[in-house]
Amino acid sequence: MNVKNVLLEMARNGEPKPKRGKHEYGWKLHSYLNKSKNTYDPVVEREIRKFEAWFPNNPARIKEVLLEMARNGEPKPKRGKHEYGHRLASYVSENSPVFDPVFNNEIRKFEAWFPNNPARIKEVLLGMAERGEPKPKRGESRLVERLYNYTSKSSKDYDAVFDAKIRGFSCWFPR
Repeated sequence: MNVKNVLLEMARNGEPKPKRGKHEYGWKLHSYLNKSKNTYDPVVEREIRKFEAWFPNNPARIKEVLLEMARNGEPKPKRGKHEYGHRLASYVSENSPVFDPVFNNEIRKFEAWFPNNPARIKEVLLGMAERGEPKPKRGESRLVERLYNYTSKSSKDYDAVFDAKIRGFSCWFPR
């Protein structure tokens, strides 16, 4: 039986992931999964990364979990507050090295997580203020920029009615 099959069998059986320098197959596993190695094997990588016990941070699995959360109507994970919040932000940011355009198009279909209709955005912002959530800070998301655009009198998007409503929440706009 070759080493690749042994590693796949170990993963299937729930054995601990072999570590480099500690297990005879640790370096082999590393070389099969590392694209910069001559022994890199995409077939083995695809098969072995399916085992969550060995690779709990597999991007494909995390993206599936995020999509499932959005489908189920769960709250959008926030950076620093949820284990996948930072990952979500990275996968949908065009400036990120791990930006995934396919995932980005799929996840942005969920209006509750990525509102793009001005009326819906205002509704989300008012809901956040009503629930007493902390006022988002500039640079955290596009939603925050919209808040400042709708409440700044010098902005072309200024909305006096929305501004009056949102300023009624002392948690966001203390008097």
